[in-house]
Amino acid sequence: MLYGLIANLFENREGLYLRGPQMSQAEYTRFRKALLAARIIANDPDYRGLAFRVLSVSDAPADEICCLVDPTCHVSYLSAMQRYGLTDRRPESLQISRPKPNPAHAKKSQEERLIPFPQAIKHPETVRGRKIALYEFSGQAQTITLRGTRTRIVSIGRCFVDMLLEPQRCGGMQHVLAVWGEHAARFKSEIIQEVESLGKAAIKVKAGYILEERMGLQDAAFTHWQKLASTQSWGSLDADAPVDPLQDIRSHRWEITINA
Repeated sequence: MLYGLIANLFENREGLYLRGPQMSQAEYTRFRKALLAARIIANDPDYRGLAFRVLSVSDAPADEICCLVDPTCHVSYLSAMQRYGLTDRRPESLQISRPKPNPAHAKKSQEERLIPFPQAIKHPETVRGRKIALYEFSGQAQTITLRGTRTRIVSIGRCFVDMLLEPQRCGGMQHVLAVWGEHAARFKSEIIQEVESLGKAAIKVKAGYILEERMGLQDAAFTHWQKLASTQSWGSLDADAPVDPLQDIRSHRWEITINA
């Protein structure tokens, strides 16, 4: 953020002539206007009033711009699946996600209000000509930064788990099952680690059914997950699809109706 860069000058001011001992709203405004007048920076065409472009630096694609402006967001769901090469589908919108805002983090000082609180950033409908679909979720998700860019993307293990959490955002459960069937064996350890980390019994049951019963893979973790299945019925594999008692079958080992 521009405010942070200017504030850093005041904190590391050796050799610089700066008014006042520390950053103030007046100093920030003065610096910003001077940079705009000198055509060193310009208001970002998509995030007007929220972000600035350094005119000497080449522009970047939508995913990188979103991650630069909003340090809490990352590429997710079908967009992440595409970046990982798990699907040949290209979503109509760039899908990005971030944790739900925590009211306890609200900023109060006048200077702090100059920096938009990251989780309150309003993304425009389009960025660099690409439609944006923003989702918020509870908790945290592990991410990585793509090499040579500022683009953050959900980790590969969480990418697979997100397919089970929100299949409708990942091409539908039929597509999810196809992707798991083709690629999940290669990332089995990452998937198991993420499923364990998430700690949701329903996801353990679904992942266990797909990896063990459907794909024939083996792991000690599946034994622990299967014990959860034996305690109760876990509904259907695709919670968004109807259950037809005449066509849908049931995995008695995993206590789940297979409706996809």
